[in-house]
Amino acid sequence: MPDVKNRWGWLNDTKEYFYCQKNTSHKVSLQNGKYWNTWWALTDDDSRNVGVWVNVVYIKGGANGQKQPGLREC
Repeated sequence: MPDVKNRWGWLNDTKEYFYCQKNTSHKVSLQNGKYWNTWWALTDDDSRNVGVWVNVVYIKGGANGQKQPGLREC
């Protein structure tokens, strides 16, 4: 389950691979400036952590409160 209180690693500023995405139905929301979302994408980060959840607010192309276009649901 996504967790906004803990940060485990990092993603380099390059193209990343995401496996799928999950909506936490407003249970776990993240806001960054004017952007917010309850959808989270699953990936392996660049610091070798496996199964890391990243809020889609950090992925280019989505809209507030909406899933990331083109990424399947988990």
